[in-house]
Amino acid sequence: RWLSSSPAGSMVLGMSTRNGCRVYEVKGSARVADEAVNIGVGFATFEFLRRLGFAFWHPFEPYAPATVEWPESLTLETSPRWPVRSFQIHTMHPIELADFLNGWGPEGLWDSTGFDEGFKEWELYLHWLVANRQNHVLWVLLWAEDWADFAESDERYRRLTRIVDAAHVYGLQVGVDVPIALHQQHAYQLLREQGELDAELSEIRTRIDKVMSAGFDFLATESGSSEFTHPEPERMLAWM
Repeated sequence: RWLSSSPAGSMVLGMSTRNGCRVYEVKGSARVADEAVNIGVGFATFEFLRRLGFAFWHPFEPYAPATVEWPESLTLETSPRWPVRSFQIHTMHPIELADFLNGWGPEGLWDSTGFDEGFKEWELYLHWLVANRQNHVLWVLLWAEDWADFAESDERYRRLTRIVDAAHVYGLQVGVDVPIALHQQHAYQLLREQGELDAELSEIRTRIDKVMSAGFDFLATESGSSEFTHPEPERMLAWM
């Protein structure tokens, strides 16, 4: 463990000579001192690969050079400017990983074999995040009445847990966007039955507990009931 008091992701590259051989070293700092995964070492490792000619421009298409030229010297010491560096995968639209990150397979909701295959792309995406020195990732969780049974099923939450666990292996923090009452593009709503405030808050808390059971580190949310409408401001603040 190195530079434990530095910002998460501080890293060092170095080279020394031992017994006539070059020894390349990567070091880094974890997010917190007692964290099992040191994400700074991941950042440093991918930076070293970049110095060897590898590239990580597209999440699913890493570039590997035909030959590698080993550097004769190597010195780098750097710390990130921003403590949180994150990508949101906007799964409200049918983009890559949208089905997988909501627990589906390409052949449908219950396609477990297809879902398992999705980890190949997810691993590549996680590599890309670390190669580009990100430390958080999130996406929009979806829900709809015509597949509500799957949306709230134990199977779906087992799959979400596996997705989160895979990201934690790299030291990434993982979250989902779950609107409170936004009714748009099949977004998962924390509040679906409006009435007395106490009952509304109980429903919100129950759904937060359910979502967080998958191991997410944080939640994002939305204000309003759509992009153009909203409840009374006092009510929205009370829900928040």
